[in-house]
Amino acid sequence: MNSGHSPRFARLVRESVFLQAAFVFVVALALLVCLGRGFGPYWDSWNFFFPTEKFSLWISSWWDGNPAPPITEWRHYFPEEPRHPPLMEWGAALCHALFKRELGDLGSCRLFISIFAALWCAAMYLFTAPRVGKGAALLGLALLAGSPRFWVDAVILNIDGLMAATYGLALLAFLKWDKGARGKLLVFGALVLALLTKLQGLFLIPILFAWAASRGVGAGPRIRQAGMACSVAIAALAGVFLIWPAMWIDFPSDLLRYLRFITRHSNVPVLYFGTLYKGDSVPPWHYPWVFTAIALPLAFWVPSLVRGIRILVGRGFRPGNFQGADEALLWVGMLFPLLVSSMPQAPKYDGVRLLLPAYAPMAILSTLEVAAWWKAIEARGLQRISSGLRKALPATVGLLLALPTVRIYPYNLVYYSPLVGGVTGARKLGFELDFLGVSMHQLNPKLQEVARAGDILLLAGCNALVAESGPEGWPAVPRGIRSIDFKLVREVPYKGRSVFAILSSRYGDLTPEAWLVLEKVPPLATVTYRGERLFSLHRITEEFVRSLPPPSDPFPVGGPSAPPSKDTAGSPPAP
Repeated sequence: MNSGHSPRFARLVRESVFLQAAFVFVVALALLVCLGRGFGPYWDSWNFFFPTEKFSLWISSWWDGNPAPPITEWRHYFPEEPRHPPLMEWGAALCHALFKRELGDLGSCRLFISIFAALWCAAMYLFTAPRVGKGAALLGLALLAGSPRFWVDAVILNIDGLMAATYGLALLAFLKWDKGARGKLLVFGALVLALLTKLQGLFLIPILFAWAASRGVGAGPRIRQAGMACSVAIAALAGVFLIWPAMWIDFPSDLLRYLRFITRHSNVPVLYFGTLYKGDSVPPWHYPWVFTAIALPLAFWVPSLVRGIRILVGRGFRPGNFQGADEALLWVGMLFPLLVSSMPQAPKYDGVRLLLPAYAPMAILSTLEVAAWWKAIEARGLQRISSGLRKALPATVGLLLALPTVRIYPYNLVYYSPLVGGVTGARKLGFELDFLGVSMHQLNPKLQEVARAGDILLLAGCNALVAESGPEGWPAVPRGIRSIDFKLVREVPYKGRSVFAILSSRYGDLTPEAWLVLEKVPPLATVTYRGERLFSLHRITEEFVRSLPPPSDPFPVGGPSAPPSKDTAGSPPAP
């Protein structure tokens, strides 16, 4: 009896792009959950988790009977310290309450980020498949899957991957602006989600104004459309304010504290072409463009560049081969975050982490261009090939596009393109490697072997809180070990305990004392990728600390970092 239903269902899937997108969502989410186990806690994971856990305990109290403070005890759930908007914490709390037993503490929280990343994959397919065909749309997803850093940011408990997804979804929602009240409501909802994720959601408001105004014909209709966009944006901002109690519990003090946090949060040390920028020194304007070129596979961004050149040579957007106004919106959505990030005092750090919103529309633009190439190749040469080979060829190309991720997993965060010679070339040119800590957990087995309760762990270049893991699959940190900042290396009480240090390859954070550890203290264990040190575990003795020179800061702001030579920047001195 079921045999008759299977062909019918298969035909329904072939004919329904929505069912195909649902299948893309399920496959993407399954892969993210499975492959995400290879990435350990990112350096702020536990900082995000602890406030999330409060919301989770309140949600789970609905069915498990355990007591939790009522949500109206605002300061319990929204403390006075500055915070990002709460969408990630709320969504992660719901996932934690539902799946913490199966996926563990961080694993369940991460699920919320992965759900939105999978939603973006499905939305990208929904947009591209009707325009370029199912095969080319799947090639576009292969472009995304072949970008190693996508997998990290789509998994770790961090707002930037979520920001990229909500930003991309909002851009596609803007395309429904002309669909009456339903379209306006969709735009409102997407805008609220983006604004509740991170400050970068504000990028969408001027884009919405420009898009809405372009939909009118003549001065009057354009003004009316822009006015409607203004109303929707104001309503979205008001909605965010009302549903985010941290903004109004003690208004306007809470709002001012948040603004101070945002303006002071960008002082992150950055090593860029062997030069250390810290404090008030910001990397130059070209940082976002250089990192786009070197931290993403060529196959991901080159097609969009070629497409841009073709549009400029053709003097504008045209129907047919180019997608007219729809594509113009994607170009604005891609370029706006990059241009804002290029401004003199805009934050520039952590590779492409702050640039992720630009890459959501870039993925679609590259897909459209690859589809145009494929169509041209198909018209000129593929007709001579058998139909079986023609069908197998896109799958082969898709596997080749995914190859960068396959080759580097689980060290996805340290991917650098052949333009700089991969990870080794990046280190020699003076770039940081694992600056988020997602491979640090690989040192835990050795730490379990040598450490005991009461010992101290110094962290440099990845100053995360170290907490015991649940059933995520990562080795646990030894119970009872105390983690503190490496900068306190001279002040640690060494009597009666062992002191260990983990030094990362976030070289902009390493102090002169940390460089001396790399030079003089042999590691107990090291995490490497293709011979490049990502993390190393060292035992620090009181005798070593006594031998340290007087405290100093020989690395001037904007000056060369240790070692000073660009050929060896970011690598430990030779023994």
